[in-house]
Amino acid sequence: MKHPVTILLILAACLLGSCSRPTSEAEAEAYACRLPGERRWTLVTREGDLLPLPGDGHTEPGTVVGGMYALRGADSLMHLHTTDPHRTTGISPRGFHRIGYFFDRVAIAQSTPLTPFELIDRQGNTRATLPDDIILMHGFSCGRALVYTRSGKYGYIDSDGHMAVAPRWDYASDFREGLALVGQADSAGRMAYCFIDCDGTRRTDVDTHGALLGEGFSCGLLDCRQADTGTSFYLTTEGKTAFVLPDSILAAFPFREGLAVVRTRRGAGLIDTQGQIVITPEWDDIRVVHAERVLLCKKGIWHAASPGGKPESGTTFDSLLAVAPGPILFVRPSGEKGIRLVDARTMESGSIALDTVSLPAAALRLEPEVFVRNMRREQAVPTDTAQKTKPQPAPETRTEAEDDLPRRVTYRESDWTQVARDNPFYAEAVKVVSGRLEETDAARRRTILNYMEHLRTAYTTKDIDFLRQLFSERALIIVGTVIETSSREETGYLPHRQVVYNVKSKQAYLSRLAELFRKNKHIDVEFSGFQIMRHPTVEGLYGVNVRQHYDSDIYSDDGYLFLLWDFRDPTAPQIHVRTWQPAFPEGQPPLEEDEVLNISSFNLQ
Repeated sequence: MKHPVTILLILAACLLGSCSRPTSEAEAEAYACRLPGERRWTLVTREGDLLPLPGDGHTEPGTVVGGMYALRGADSLMHLHTTDPHRTTGISPRGFHRIGYFFDRVAIAQSTPLTPFELIDRQGNTRATLPDDIILMHGFSCGRALVYTRSGKYGYIDSDGHMAVAPRWDYASDFREGLALVGQADSAGRMAYCFIDCDGTRRTDVDTHGALLGEGFSCGLLDCRQADTGTSFYLTTEGKTAFVLPDSILAAFPFREGLAVVRTRRGAGLIDTQGQIVITPEWDDIRVVHAERVLLCKKGIWHAASPGGKPESGTTFDSLLAVAPGPILFVRPSGEKGIRLVDARTMESGSIALDTVSLPAAALRLEPEVFVRNMRREQAVPTDTAQKTKPQPAPETRTEAEDDLPRRVTYRESDWTQVARDNPFYAEAVKVVSGRLEETDAARRRTILNYMEHLRTAYTTKDIDFLRQLFSERALIIVGTVIETSSREETGYLPHRQVVYNVKSKQAYLSRLAELFRKNKHIDVEFSGFQIMRHPTVEGLYGVNVRQHYDSDIYSDDGYLFLLWDFRDPTAPQIHVRTWQPAFPEGQPPLEEDEVLNISSFNLQ
């Protein structure tokens, strides 16, 4: 169990919910908590009432949604429970590895990490066992649950377990306000986006023009950001531009209750659905909690205010832990150690002080509820890179308003004379500092070493701006296993007989990578077998080969990474080609050394 202050970082993006949800969808009703001086867990409702737990209370319960919650039993499995006061025991004696939230009439469950997903009802009965080829899925939203199959495609199931939308999409997001953003890639890796309705009917084509799209509609508007200029704008459900925000606005976020947070260099403010400023961007942080009330933060103190920005006298607190459905606030009032539950409509505080409260982001609908089957290596998910296999990864610890702000792009200058023998760059670093290389060659190799170390950490720190600068605008991103051949004219680099990989554009690759960065809590990249090769005839071109071990919340892979570096503009070295090959191709023997792409695989004359 994490401390509530840690949870605050996870919940910082609390405007991700849509403007309104279908009334048929349940909401979080009670939360696991502990009272001051108590080690036992209990439940606190949105009204501030405490609900006892069965047993000794030493096990943390799940969040109550739709009157149901999960609790770990003596058998170490999760058992279904209800808040019905007449039921003091579990609904069903059957235990599960995991039980999801009852936002719909059914919830997703897993008997073990390896077995197919199931849909269970409120009595714990299995209503549907989903097909074995579904290896990842999300909780229900608008009566649909996103699924990802072994074929590498996304689709949606309904609450009866039927495939409501066939798995044919290369990108997909959860339904919001009756629409879902999906995408399909062409042979060059360019993604074409559109919105579909719950039956899979194409409703609106979205011409991105290089823009980064938000997750979905809120209040009938989709937040977008132009990748090259940073300009923020919103699209309507018809795919038309609703309005474009001025260049002074560095970031704009989804709407809630008809208002959206925007951020400038001076601070955070609010706009309405016409794009008009309603609160001047001069605050450190802002939360929209109700149609009649917002929260403004200045120098660490939160103030309740009207949507027009007029603070209410006497209503302040030091910490805002979360905005929950209801709308309910969990706050730490000034001068108090305990956590209080506050009704956002009246700003009245409950009489009970809490020491700890568990506020899972998925239960508050701030992030998708993700289920993943623990696949054995021989059953591994398609090796088409992490871009295809992790659609909904978890928020980082950056705040919502900071998430899309540009960051200064630099690289770390390392002292390669002090590199340890177990460092993956040791052999190449010895060459650089040996004095036996020509001065320009040594300088370029040193730059590559510095950039490669930053490249590795760019994935763990989610530094998308560094990667955006590093790859050239016409860079080829070649990933996956053999799927088809391409002509030399289509790629411009590879001989016809060797181009058998999925080729993506820089924009398609970075767009998907940005989604992964926003939604994965943990990404780790390790290098081994590092080698730099100078092109024998073309001045300024270098190839880098490295064995890459990638690990994140829901996906891991092991493969060979190749990068083609260009130093012909000495002020801005860039990567023109990035290839990744799985070390263990699915259904095939391990990749042989002579099959690994290197600088000699490319026609660069």
